[in-house]
Amino acid sequence: MARRNIKSHTISKESLHQIKTWLGTCCEEHSTCRDSWTLTSKERRMPTRLLEITKSAGQWRVRVIDSTEAEMDAAYVTLSHCWGSSDFIRLTAETHLSYTDNVPFGSLSQTFKDAVELTFALGFKYLWIDSLCIIQDSHDDWIQESSMMGSVYALGHLNIAATYSKNGDGGLFKQSNDASASPCIIQMTDNDGALTEAICYEDRVWHREVDATPLGNRAWVVQERVLAPRIVHFSFNQVFWECCRERAAEILPPDSVGEDGELKKVTPYPGTSEAQDPDRTWVHKNWASLVEKYSSCSLTVQSDKLVAISGLARRVCGQLGLNSEDYVAGLWKSNLLHGLLYRVDRESAASCTLHQSTYAMSRINTVFGATGNQGGSVIRSLLASSTLSKQFKIRGVTRAITKPAAVALTNLGVEVVKGDLSLPTSVAAAIKDSHTIFLVTNFWETMDVKQEIAQGKTVADEAKAAGISHLIFSSLPSVTKATDGAFKNVAHFDGKTEIEEYIRSIGVPPTFFQAGYYMSNYGQQFNKNEDGSYTLAYPVGADTKFPLLDAAADTGNFSVKLQYDAFHLSLRIGKFVTAIINNREKLLGERVLGAVDYYTPAQMVETFSEVIGKKADFVQVTEEQYTSALPSFLAAHMLESHLFIQKPGYFQGQSLAPSLALMDEEPTTFKKFPETSDLFK
Repeated sequence: MARRNIKSHTISKESLHQIKTWLGTCCEEHSTCRDSWTLTSKERRMPTRLLEITKSAGQWRVRVIDSTEAEMDAAYVTLSHCWGSSDFIRLTAETHLSYTDNVPFGSLSQTFKDAVELTFALGFKYLWIDSLCIIQDSHDDWIQESSMMGSVYALGHLNIAATYSKNGDGGLFKQSNDASASPCIIQMTDNDGALTEAICYEDRVWHREVDATPLGNRAWVVQERVLAPRIVHFSFNQVFWECCRERAAEILPPDSVGEDGELKKVTPYPGTSEAQDPDRTWVHKNWASLVEKYSSCSLTVQSDKLVAISGLARRVCGQLGLNSEDYVAGLWKSNLLHGLLYRVDRESAASCTLHQSTYAMSRINTVFGATGNQGGSVIRSLLASSTLSKQFKIRGVTRAITKPAAVALTNLGVEVVKGDLSLPTSVAAAIKDSHTIFLVTNFWETMDVKQEIAQGKTVADEAKAAGISHLIFSSLPSVTKATDGAFKNVAHFDGKTEIEEYIRSIGVPPTFFQAGYYMSNYGQQFNKNEDGSYTLAYPVGADTKFPLLDAAADTGNFSVKLQYDAFHLSLRIGKFVTAIINNREKLLGERVLGAVDYYTPAQMVETFSEVIGKKADFVQVTEEQYTSALPSFLAAHMLESHLFIQKPGYFQGQSLAPSLALMDEEPTTFKKFPETSDLFK
């Protein structure tokens, strides 16, 4: 028996040849894979958009096209991947037009780049990636495209799975470890005394390198694996194949990992004896296997479970000619008694310690301002945390539950509820049964500091009445107190200090997160000149120290850490609040400073110029020049907030080191911000 040696890289010529061989065999010989799903004419629609891939003179060109522009009956490839906690570009209403001409290849994540190269190498011209083919900030587009998701994967010619990558930085292609992955050849004699060879290999290789992986452990990906007719998995050491008829591994003998795609056998193939079974025994058996696999995967909250599997159930209903009434909550009417049976995984049950049980999924983490920069960051960070997403059910509070950002969170499994911070009854309902609350108040919504303070106190009062275990409040230092009354017009700082003092006084268990100066401000503050250069103007000196924070990306990690799958308000989310939740006991009553570092205007323009490739200068303007460019109602507020940063300082000279030491993921640096932000593209 010949040995298949593993190659040094999972995109070697040999690996690519193996993928083409699997693909060719499946397309030519596996009739069941060609007709694995019976789709209605309505379902047999091409995706609305595709990525068109071309290459000329060694340069890649990727652009978003309407599928009507694609060649007639064109085959396309789909990508399954983990969003993870790294940033990557996405299709938005703002970028849509430019991306129809060109999606900057250099801006793609490594996983996306690898998927483009592989698609082209396999001879395909079209690729479907969720974040680049669905307009991420359009509610209407999301509703339309999500309803087609099943047919997108079912009609795709091939699904590329970034199986071992936990985020976009991981890519598809890995350097293989020959020693750990290659099977061992043993010389032996058979019963006739003849010398022969036997190959010894790990019998759980499929579980280890496909199922028990970042992608394989995501429950939402199960339907992608089931619906796609054929999949090529890029794992740590080798490439794996999965279709309706076969499972295969690059370096193992045929049939060594299962002769057919067990996960994909949900319904019987047409013409088989199983298809004629009136009791559908075979279907129920395989549905149970699918549910068992699905139940072992990671879910953010329990309410995700029925939603994510209902799409598969609808397709099985259509395949078997059943009505929707025949299915409810993962169970089939014709097999209800058997379906109600369950078992508990002994190993999982044994691993639940008393400490873990105190953070059961029944515990609710409620986040106010769920669709804003800070609240959205915290939610996405919680979702991305492998531990906290299991410990907490996540509830997001917003005033407009039908806005696209709120719908996006609902699609991620977040319980989105309506809440009015001015109404105690509304707040009480929003925080009911909560363990932890993240509260951010919004001065800028009304610019009424008295209303902001009243809202903060209302939440604090209701949190105490409800017996909340941990209230994390997004606070700020008092400018009036720090300057001994010299600057009295920075209401959005002083108001939050008053709320913090009130929270401390009533005995709610608190931690206070103080956000630094938002990097997103620089989208407006770096003014582009006619010659293409940039100017940054402040009424402070070039050596003034600004504690900078990418609020949308990093608030959550000073709270949690994240990145998520559906709509995404911003992608590289959360680094600060997660740390607070993970260090609750030692941080009760403490402040956590939310900034990556102190940067002076001189350092900012130097870094900005280096990253953007354009000249940038800092100009210190007079107080009169600065305020003359602002609305009268805002002038004193903005001027004093910047003079306060100059002296005595935003955090009055406090070191950021203790707060940064809490984190297990580095926050976004100022150099990284313009590299990844859409503000300067």
